[in-house]
Amino acid sequence: MNAKAVGAGVVILLGVGGFLVYDEYQKKQDAKARTADRAVDAAKAADKVESAKRPDPKWATVPNLRGKSEADAATVLREAGFADATVEVLEARFVCEYEDNFDPTQVVAQGAICDQDPDPGGRVRAERFAIRVVLEHDTFEHGGLSTSEWRRMPEVTSMSLVAAQAALAAKGFGPDEFEVEDYTGSCSPGLVCETVPKAGLRKRKDTLGTIRASLK
Repeated sequence: MNAKAVGAGVVILLGVGGFLVYDEYQKKQDAKARTADRAVDAAKAADKVESAKRPDPKWATVPNLRGKSEADAATVLREAGFADATVEVLEARFVCEYEDNFDPTQVVAQGAICDQDPDPGGRVRAERFAIRVVLEHDTFEHGGLSTSEWRRMPEVTSMSLVAAQAALAAKGFGPDEFEVEDYTGSCSPGLVCETVPKAGLRKRKDTLGTIRASLK
């Protein structure tokens, strides 16, 4: 075979024997190309068949599970289109969150769902749906047994010190949970003038509260 460069290309000069060799080489290359094309076509056909076997995606709207028990939540999810939903209940250290100065009726029942992830209202794939939920372990008056126990402070101001201490004991507070201080402001003698924490707030068992009374 003879060749010489012309510009950026190559001109190949072949004799009769060289042409036959080249022709055989080109046939092999064409056969390889056809084989590769057939393999691609076969792969596309197989993928098309497999795609036809796969069911169409199912979409559904995430329902609101707040206030529902685990059993009720499973029913609600099925009715919403999540037949195979996975529900993960988070550990007790995940607590329910409420707004400050909230109405007691906002507290869901013990054992009910108070929070969920994802939030309700979104459109998601139903056939592979998983949701995480938080259960309420507390009541409005008492809770934190798995984290830090607390009780909600009653209103004891304007009571005598003895009556206030009795009211606190009736709510479950221990006798060593409060110290008594003499209130130095303007207050009727012999009465409780102020408490820390104030009425309605949570008093943690592991923190010392204060009863300020006019002792003189």
